[in-house]
Amino acid sequence: MSELPEGLDEFVTASGWGGAAIEPIPGDASFRRYFRLKRADGRAGMLMYAPLPHEDPQPFLDVARWLRENGMRAPEILAQHPREGWVLTEDFGNDRMRDWLDANPQDERKAYEGAVDALIDLHRRPAGPFPPYDLPTYLKEASLLVEWYCPAQSLRVDVDGYAAAWGEVLAPLIERQAQPVTVLRDYHAENIMLLGGTPSRPQ
Repeated sequence: MSELPEGLDEFVTASGWGGAAIEPIPGDASFRRYFRLKRADGRAGMLMYAPLPHEDPQPFLDVARWLRENGMRAPEILAQHPREGWVLTEDFGNDRMRDWLDANPQDERKAYEGAVDALIDLHRRPAGPFPPYDLPTYLKEASLLVEWYCPAQSLRVDVDGYAAAWGEVLAPLIERQAQPVTVLRDYHAENIMLLGGTPSRPQ
């Protein structure tokens, strides 16, 4: 087991979760680290450690707050110290949409309809107060392939040509975006949690 980040015990205690069992859980493609806290009374929380300068938890906090204020289901923020990289949230459990679909392939359509309905609901609301998802943002996302994957696979890529090709494809799409909407990045079956064991209300 890797060592726990410095300051974890202090934050957990100050948040009212002192004495909780701490269980490291798999991370994602970032510098963030995650832990599940389990108290003796059965309550569980999800602890994220996203320290500066590699990460900044403030955008996550802003989006979660806005989603909840606008009737969308996002984890409740239980405690936070963003300058130190700490965020404690409600625990949505382990029921990922992907795992549910592996066990229930016959209900794939129902599950994806629920996921699409959530996007439709989001689209009908005024755009949130977030930075625009403009062409530089699109290109930054597209460049992750050549910045991370290709070097890891020892693949040589014409980086400038790759960026130019994406720019040529995306520029006309940006020009046609007349109505601003809130964009949920990384919205897919591995990141959608099913609360209550049902595919009808993905989160």
